[in-house]
Amino acid sequence: MDPLVRAALVTQNLLGRCLYMGLNVGLAVTLILIQSGQASPLLLWLVLAALGLTLATRLRSRRLIASDSVRRDLELFTQLVLLVQTGLLLAGPSLGQGWSASIYIVFMLAAAFARPEAAFGR
Repeated sequence: MDPLVRAALVTQNLLGRCLYMGLNVGLAVTLILIQSGQASPLLLWLVLAALGLTLATRLRSRRLIASDSVRRDLELFTQLVLLVQTGLLLAGPSLGQGWSASIYIVFMLAAAFARPEAAFGR
């Protein structure tokens, strides 16, 4: 029974560490499909809702847990980039193309406020 419990705890810990980044990758793929026209633009609202929920939980956990972590910083700034990209897609091509450089502003904020490992995505 002891090896089974240890395996369950290791699996639970691994899934907990990969959950947000896996969700971010899935949302990024969804945005790519929407932008290429292979998925419905109505999915943008679903992506926006999912990003809002995960960003709220990420900010809450960052505020409650005093220890900073490179993984949490990387997840937070990945979600911010996805949020900006979703907003640009919702704004439409006329407004979105003019503000597309705002993604680089989020990258610069990540580089300025996060640890270097999180800014480089290690």
